[in-house]
Amino acid sequence: MLDSTMNYDFRSHCRHFFAEGSIDARTFAGRCADMLMRYKRQITAAQLNLLDSHDTSRFLDICGGEKRRLALAVVFMCCFPGMPCVFYGDELGVAGVLEADYRSPMPWQGGDAESLAFYKRAIALRRTLAPLQRGEFRALDARRGCGLFAFAREYGGERVNVVLNCSERAENFAPAGELLWSEGLAGGKIGPYGFAVSIERG
Repeated sequence: MLDSTMNYDFRSHCRHFFAEGSIDARTFAGRCADMLMRYKRQITAAQLNLLDSHDTSRFLDICGGEKRRLALAVVFMCCFPGMPCVFYGDELGVAGVLEADYRSPMPWQGGDAESLAFYKRAIALRRTLAPLQRGEFRALDARRGCGLFAFAREYGGERVNVVLNCSERAENFAPAGELLWSEGLAGGKIGPYGFAVSIERG
């Protein structure tokens, strides 16, 4: 038997929703539910969730070089059940569609410092919040024809709420609880390609 697997479906669904925008939030939520129901809980919790690997074009290129789309996918990866996996160089903005490019050497002395800081913050969020490591997953908002996807992770009396707006229009959504991290949130609206992460305790 297998204790876990590389979750290539995770990458595929993220590609369609975040990078290409070819599916709406309702469809994406359904595919997330499929991923979580396919295996036993302990296997799902140990699955390797990846956006890139050694034999795929870089996710940044699939996003058309649009960092905001990649950022949403990274936040989702760090908040979804399973083990987030960052392929070397993604955090430094390494790009490439062809094998010679996406397998290029690690830019140890350079790279995108802003991207690196973003990845570090997303990873720190995952490492410090127990609900993101062990919590139950529940979709909160995933409407047909819309790019707004919101979900919660609950564990030990705490609930982390994650709101992702993968669209060109601002959407009404006021995250509940203490706001931990956001981009594009103002006046009860999540701006285009914005997100918010909040926590409710007790």
